[in-house]
Amino acid sequence: MPDTSDAVAASYFTPHHADELWALATNPHPTLGQARHLGEALIQAQVLDASTLAESLKLQQTEREQGHERPIGQILVEYGHVSTAQFLATAGSDFNFAYYSLRHSVENNIGNPMAYETQISRNSPTAFLFIVDQSGSMSDKMSSGKTKAEFVADALNRTLLNLVTRCSKSEGVRDYFEVGVIGYGGSSVSNGFSGVLGTNPINPISMIEKNPVRVEDRKRKMDDGAGGIIETNIKFPVWFEPKASGGTPMREALSKAAEELVAWCDTHPNSYPPTVLHVTDGESTDGDPEEIAKHLGAIRTNDGEVLILNIHVSTLGTDPIRFPSSENRLPDSYANMLFRMSSQFPQHVLGFAKEKGYAVDAESRGFMFNADAVEIVDFFDIGTRASQLR
Repeated sequence: MPDTSDAVAASYFTPHHADELWALATNPHPTLGQARHLGEALIQAQVLDASTLAESLKLQQTEREQGHERPIGQILVEYGHVSTAQFLATAGSDFNFAYYSLRHSVENNIGNPMAYETQISRNSPTAFLFIVDQSGSMSDKMSSGKTKAEFVADALNRTLLNLVTRCSKSEGVRDYFEVGVIGYGGSSVSNGFSGVLGTNPINPISMIEKNPVRVEDRKRKMDDGAGGIIETNIKFPVWFEPKASGGTPMREALSKAAEELVAWCDTHPNSYPPTVLHVTDGESTDGDPEEIAKHLGAIRTNDGEVLILNIHVSTLGTDPIRFPSSENRLPDSYANMLFRMSSQFPQHVLGFAKEKGYAVDAESRGFMFNADAVEIVDFFDIGTRASQLR
């Protein structure tokens, strides 16, 4: 039996070729408890029977003889014998992340395209998952006079209203989008919504439209058409409240996002991939988040991988860095890490960023550093420009 020590097993989490992928799917690993391999763990969890596993292994062997190398986990999922959510419940999040790294490697090897071209419809929606830092430092004041937490909450609520507007038709709000918010601060991670919306991690946009926490009366300055400025009263729905307390459990927040998006992609395999929009102002206090972000970005639908966009909010007044294409001119290792945690833009999102005046190219990533008010608003606007609505 192969060595199952931590030192040996850890190597299986970074497969580089087909043999290592096979080893990851078939050899023992501590995260599987008493099971000797993945198939046995699924049988013990009563989500798979022995005959189905045997048939799948036979299919795998046939494919190998024909020159196609696929892990048994991928075969089980693609033939509908188990779901990715069942992997998560059976093997634990670490193994689930390994499975997606493995699947990502296989798809890269066979040239599976990441098109980001699927049209969005009510039958095939996409998802936006906002992850918001609510640590104590988010109480620092920005140039606008609001705290970072207050300004981010306002920008997020305005973005939600814009998403509702984009889905509004004569007969009502069409569910083109499903949206969730994860807040993290202190030592906990929680649903950023409350009330009815707080019972589900991700909600259809029509449910969001119907269930704000409250609707505030606010004033907006507008051009009067004659060179002057007038103030008008507007209704401003609030879904997300500002909070700022304690530490920065970023790693746990990204892990929670991965759990939710594994389940979402499992039930929406042909949809435009989800987009994660992560707002933070400081470094993680619960460990290195980069590995989790890497695995989060490997979760996918048939149209491509989850898009991860990161924005670092600052009150220092230093020049912001907007959508860089390399690490070369970033100021420190923390900025470098956030850059690596961020996805390259699909072509249509690049086009929208260019329309807003940003100097971007094919290598640009969804990342801003030392961002102030203007950048936060644009970050949300650009980040929620998914594929064409049908």
